[in-house]
Amino acid sequence: ALSQQVNQLLSQPDLQQMPANINQTMQELRTTLKGLSPESPAYQELTTTLQRLDKALRDIQPLARTLNEQPNAILFDRKPGNDPIPMAPANP
Repeated sequence: ALSQQVNQLLSQPDLQQMPANINQTMQELRTTLKGLSPESPAYQELTTTLQRLDKALRDIQPLARTLNEQPNAILFDRKPGNDPIPMAPANP
């Protein structure tokens, strides 16, 4: 009875195709991982792009810091001069 149930289970088409499906999946995984290896063009392009992004962020950092400290710095000088003191007229 048990051996008959095992035979029925093993004779199912889906179960028989499973090793081939696993092999195909493994081959696709190998292909995908090759594309992510350090020697692959995609990996090298990604590395270059990340380096450029890092440089751009470092270049923008002073502007971001300035705007954080003084939000109107784009419109006005960063460091305003002394506040003028009104002078009394010379002849009252």
